[in-house]
Amino acid sequence: MNTTNRIDQTVTPQRAFTRATQGGFTLIELLVVVTIVCIGSALAVLSIRPSQSRQSVQNAEQFAAVLDSVRDLARAQSSSIIWQCDDLGVTIQGALPYTLQTKRYIWQNSSASCEPNQGVIGPEPITRAQSISIYTKPLEGSSADKALVITTNGLGPFKLVLN
Repeated sequence: MNTTNRIDQTVTPQRAFTRATQGGFTLIELLVVVTIVCIGSALAVLSIRPSQSRQSVQNAEQFAAVLDSVRDLARAQSSSIIWQCDDLGVTIQGALPYTLQTKRYIWQNSSASCEPNQGVIGPEPITRAQSISIYTKPLEGSSADKALVITTNGLGPFKLVLN
């Protein structure tokens, strides 16, 4: 038996160290790559804007929530509160307790409007049934306005009714 071949095939500490370091990635390298991928995907998700139809639904949901809080405030103040909407958003007259100051809520979708354009919410616990239509101006190439309807039966909360 040849002893030189056997000595050449033995694993020395140097060879063992180089084999172990050549075998893969370190934990630090993997963490850096995962961090870069996470930051990139977070930026991509944050840069995606909601569609115009989703913004319209968000406008309607926001308006319904505002009307509910205004009704609660009118009951707490024992006075009527006037709301008015236009192309920019909704304005609430007397929105701050015991003042005539206004509070403005801006539409998330800048092409929205509502019908009727204004209304009064009184302090009565039971009111008449109401419905408010929120329209979105059509995009280029679309044929008609889209309407979302917020309703209340006079006793329950304002809510968005999906067709």
